[in-house]
Amino acid sequence: MATDGVSEPLSPSLYAGSSGGFELYWFYPGVHQISAGNIDSLPQSLGALTTDPGKYAVMNRFPLDPPALINSVSTYIADIPGSQYMPITLTLSIKPQDTCFDILWSQRIALDPSICGFGSVITTDSIRLKIDDYDVWAGLEWPEDTAYMPYVGLNNTNPRPEQYVWNMSASNCTLTPCQFEFMVGMDNLGWTSSSDRQSTSYEDLEGMMFEVFYSPDTVDFIDLAEVVDTAYIDSMFSAIEIEKSGYIAVKANDGSVSAFTDFVYIDMEQKPHLVVDPPLFEMPYNDKRGPEYFGFDIVNTDSAAVNIRLFCDTLLLCLDRDSMTIEPGQRAAVDFYLVANDSADSVICSTIRIVDRVRKYPMLYHLRFIKSGLTDVEQPAAQENAVFSVGPACPNPFNPEVGFRLEGFAGKSVIFEVFNILGQCIYAEELNVSGNCFHKWSIGQKEGLESPSGVYFFKFSDGPRSHIRRAVLIK
Repeated sequence: MATDGVSEPLSPSLYAGSSGGFELYWFYPGVHQISAGNIDSLPQSLGALTTDPGKYAVMNRFPLDPPALINSVSTYIADIPGSQYMPITLTLSIKPQDTCFDILWSQRIALDPSICGFGSVITTDSIRLKIDDYDVWAGLEWPEDTAYMPYVGLNNTNPRPEQYVWNMSASNCTLTPCQFEFMVGMDNLGWTSSSDRQSTSYEDLEGMMFEVFYSPDTVDFIDLAEVVDTAYIDSMFSAIEIEKSGYIAVKANDGSVSAFTDFVYIDMEQKPHLVVDPPLFEMPYNDKRGPEYFGFDIVNTDSAAVNIRLFCDTLLLCLDRDSMTIEPGQRAAVDFYLVANDSADSVICSTIRIVDRVRKYPMLYHLRFIKSGLTDVEQPAAQENAVFSVGPACPNPFNPEVGFRLEGFAGKSVIFEVFNILGQCIYAEELNVSGNCFHKWSIGQKEGLESPSGVYFFKFSDGPRSHIRRAVLIK
């Protein structure tokens, strides 16, 4: 329920953690809002799709970082006599592999008769459709066999959506590239900020805090539930360990007023018995060479065979398989490579969604690629360069302090960084090491730093080489 000054967090969603436990994601109105499409400027011209008999739509592909919450869809309808009041249908769809579109939402729109002039942008607000896929298709669907075809604005300015014409009357799902750039826009809410996309400013919410509450039942939930994690506005995400089925809710709190989400039930029987090795994937890559192949293992810890499906961002990754069966106690290897990309970012983050066909909760496997350079990720000491070495995390799991044995650092300046499971740097400092030592770090070392339970990565860098160690924080 929303309270004055604080809105209710939206659509809390549960996923299985790749190293155990659960991952919880949610959204907040206006925060991490990403705008895409070619709707931000006036149309350069006007056009209708076709006058041929049949039913047609222009399908616009928009990439996503799941989970995402679609907030609004818009297009530009022209004020041309005889056509402006004919309805056009906006749709949101996903396109499963090798099949046609699954329409998830639709709404018929037309120009308001009271509007005069060239035309107007028509926006459908507050859709609040949660998408778990890596892209969504926003459709402009024209009326079937009508004498007047609604005219839509055309705009060839960047960013251009990827557009195709879909003949909905045909028996197959044939898509042909669109010859024009029909105007369409989409706003979605993400669970974390994205540096390479347009995002809404939210400086006025810097003091906002989110608390994750858990209780076995909903009776007197506010009074009896325990806080299992806290998070802040920069990332609406939580890694939580729950041993028994029960209910969770997220509370937004600005220090004076608060608002809760609806309850979400955690069914432990529906958690897949899968573990991914390594629990978080981090590797260097070189964008100047051809495809580089990577891999990870999925382990079935159940007493029965499991059938799983794999989903990813096909614009970024190519998997060697999209489904597999793993026998009890066995592991299966998944190989993949990065599709050539022109991203200027030094770090590329993505996920692979792992779905057990029987269990309810999917798993998001987090990937992090570091452009160029050498990065040593958990290599045995005998294989490391002799310049310096970093011992394993001790203790592991830890709370609140963890330490590492440093050798060969005498007289060196070393950059020490701590990353959470999302690849975000939460702590950094320069170490002046005079000799072999045991470096300790505490989760409370930086004032105001609040971090959830889960996997953390500790990076020690000396010039071109770096060592990364992982440890699990359990509160």
